[in-house]
Amino acid sequence: MKYHGECILADALAYIDVTRLPGQLQELIDIMGLEEAYMFTQSFGGQCKYIPKSPKRHATYCSEVAMGRLCNALGGLSIEVPLAKHIDRQLRNREIMAQSESGKSRTQLAKEFGLGTRQVANIKRKMREQ
Repeated sequence: MKYHGECILADALAYIDVTRLPGQLQELIDIMGLEEAYMFTQSFGGQCKYIPKSPKRHATYCSEVAMGRLCNALGGLSIEVPLAKHIDRQLRNREIMAQSESGKSRTQLAKEFGLGTRQVANIKRKMREQ
């Protein structure tokens, strides 16, 4: 994951506002947990995946516990896995705010994150409104 600096995954994901994510991604998070759902979407986002009825048939998608939950909820179905970009965007925006508060200018942030200065200003405004 490229936008959360030195934070470990669980710490970075603790700040995700799940209610602002697409419905199918929220459903995966409810079933698997946020960290497992994020790793699943990073690996398979945008792909159609068959979810086996038994977790023993394909425990390589994620941890055994999360795979068991996924099989219980969606076993026997093919799902289109949502993209991880929705979570990545929230992580990026949080990192932009943190670096802005530590003194980086909009121009520096825009260059670092590959955005325009106006987009950085919009992100900062929206983050303050939340």
